[in-house]
Amino acid sequence: MFTSVVSLGDRPAVFPVSLMKYSKAEHQVAGHDGALVDDTGMVFIKPSTEQEIQFYTQIQAMESSAGDDDNEEALYLTDFLPAFMGTLQHGISEQVEQSQQVTDELRQMHMSQSQSQTASDIDPSIPYLVLENLLYPYKHPSIIDIKLGSVLHDENSSNEKRERLQRVSEETTSGSLHYRVCGMKLYGDKVPDLSKFDNADGHVTCANGYVTFDKWFGRALTKETVLDNFTLFFMYNRLSHEQQQSVVQNIVVKLQLLYNTLIDQELMIRSGSLLFIYENDASRWEAETTFAQTAEDDHHDDDDDDEEDEDDDTHPGPLSQLNMIDFAHAKFTPGQGPDDDILDGIHNLITALETLLQD
Repeated sequence: MFTSVVSLGDRPAVFPVSLMKYSKAEHQVAGHDGALVDDTGMVFIKPSTEQEIQFYTQIQAMESSAGDDDNEEALYLTDFLPAFMGTLQHGISEQVEQSQQVTDELRQMHMSQSQSQTASDIDPSIPYLVLENLLYPYKHPSIIDIKLGSVLHDENSSNEKRERLQRVSEETTSGSLHYRVCGMKLYGDKVPDLSKFDNADGHVTCANGYVTFDKWFGRALTKETVLDNFTLFFMYNRLSHEQQQSVVQNIVVKLQLLYNTLIDQELMIRSGSLLFIYENDASRWEAETTFAQTAEDDHHDDDDDDEEDEDDDTHPGPLSQLNMIDFAHAKFTPGQGPDDDILDGIHNLITALETLLQD
């Protein structure tokens, strides 16, 4: 039986995975197969590596000690990461047993031969990360995955992998722009005009209300057509021009904040990605407008009720966001300064998206 060990300070908490139902992650646009979501939609479970788990664990430790001046920047970094909830482990670990948080019911379940049917989707031979599902607040999301950096391998890669990834970098915008579109999914029931893009045939599909662009479409983009791709991503929707500009502006601001955060971090990230998400559901946008107007009216009506207003805030979540994901080849590098490779990619992304705000 699998259990999820979630670190809460020094005491791990446990919940039984075999009691939970899973399904394949619906909107995964890049990365390895095997990602799952639980039946609530709030939890995202992905096959991982020990290095990625160590990275998240270090981030969590830094967040816990964020009161220290030295770790203040690390706290800012967590704002761009999905919340780390723990890892899946096969059976009940010795650490959890000693924590005295395992109930008799859980132990009996562990001894039982009956397993949840959906637990068979989880490979016991590899580690899994349990994370916040970034797509949970969205009804009709559009998503793009952008791999950062021109160097796509780390020092542990084999010579064959180094050479292969070096060729990928040289032949794509990874080399020229320090970023590359790895996948994209747009909410819509019809494939848009793709006449500006070469090699689109066979790499774009339309099904279940979404248009999906695979990694080969992204690899064929050039320094010129990648700008057309961003126009397609942000403008292929039924949002108003004002709403479209609001999404782009929010992403640009988040990119600027992320750049300023990473410039103070001594870490190396190879093949990490940025995830842009925005909402297409008109009712969410209407609710956001109503919420903003109500909040403004309340502020003018009674400035003394701020604390009560915060308690009553039922805002459903952002209409657009930016997150960093995929840290299988990430590590902290004290004394070596920031990762200029990914900083160059973020800088170039800011430059590209700012052109959309000028149109």
